[in-house]
Amino acid sequence: MKFICNTKELSNACNNVIRAVSTKVTIPTIEGILIECGSDTLSLTGYDFEFGINTILSVDVVEPGAIVINAKVLCDIIRKLNTDEVTIETNGTSVSIIGGAAQYNITGIDADDYPELPSVNSTKKIELESSLVYSMVNQTLFAVADSEASKPIYTGLKFDIKNNELTIIGVDGYRLAIRKEAVNYTDEPVEFVVPKKTIRELIKLINVDENPNIGIMMSKRHIVFEINNYSIIMQENSFCYHTERNDERWRRNNSTGKILVLDICRQKSAMYQIIRMVHGMTVCSQKMRISC
Repeated sequence: MKFICNTKELSNACNNVIRAVSTKVTIPTIEGILIECGSDTLSLTGYDFEFGINTILSVDVVEPGAIVINAKVLCDIIRKLNTDEVTIETNGTSVSIIGGAAQYNITGIDADDYPELPSVNSTKKIELESSLVYSMVNQTLFAVADSEASKPIYTGLKFDIKNNELTIIGVDGYRLAIRKEAVNYTDEPVEFVVPKKTIRELIKLINVDENPNIGIMMSKRHIVFEINNYSIIMQENSFCYHTERNDERWRRNNSTGKILVLDICRQKSAMYQIIRMVHGMTVCSQKMRISC
């Protein structure tokens, strides 16, 4: 394998893909980035068995091939290069990275040992405005549980898309954040939960100034988000409760009558009206409703 590409573009791509590389499991293969060369494209993949990130770049391919290189080592080397172009060449599992007068020789891993990234064979794609998703996520993500000790379903955001409306819900068992927005969608209703880790990586890829659309494709077990030239794939989870019913149950069971004060002070961009109730509190704005 041998290819030549822009150093800055490769560095940016590696820094984004490395977010999906495992840091907890000491398996050399998934600690690396899978590099695959086609006829004129370069594919970079990171995957930790929970979610994966893939991107495709246009490069000058001399010889197609594939190799796995340790993600941290690769990113560090590319970042240190001060040339406009970088050449990467392999001979078996030996890898040479050349930039100007600098040459790094490292050892890679056979690409056949890399786990296969799940594929989603679906012709149906949902298109959402990225700036809208970015805003809605930022106003609901605070209510998602941080601790893995919580119920797994509480560690993600629920997306509910139906009847030209997108609803995003975050909950941690104590707080509930809901935001709804009108979207152009008239097909069958869909709902899915995106883990907090995955949604954080998704919004990092959003450039609000460019405002590209986010494409969403689904299968029975996996979901793919597409933005710019990146794809994020994750395993789909099911949401275990209905928001309004859960809210009513909380009110019935809260015999103490105490009001739980929500951490909403950070939401500086909206004007809120606080309505006190017998066993709870609702915080409302035109765009968001939070109840407890």
